[in-house]
Amino acid sequence: MGIANTISLSTLERRHEIGLLRAVGQTRRQVRSMVRWEAVMVSSIGTLAGVAVAGAATGVLASARPASRAARAEVLTALAAG
Repeated sequence: MGIANTISLSTLERRHEIGLLRAVGQTRRQVRSMVRWEAVMVSSIGTLAGVAVAGAATGVLASARPASRAARAEVLTALAAG
């Protein structure tokens, strides 16, 4: 839904640009292709960013217990162990 909204708004806001491209010879088919490729790029970037955020959140959750244990360690005991 978000991708469709983004592409729709982008196309509406670029009406002048699209009209200029049509005036210099771009066909309707080329305009449709251009908008489709833009949609593919936006959705790909959105998907990759979403996966990256999910991966970072998983990493934070996975590190919670070891980080807590490390923070509770006694300084002198930890130095002696090394």
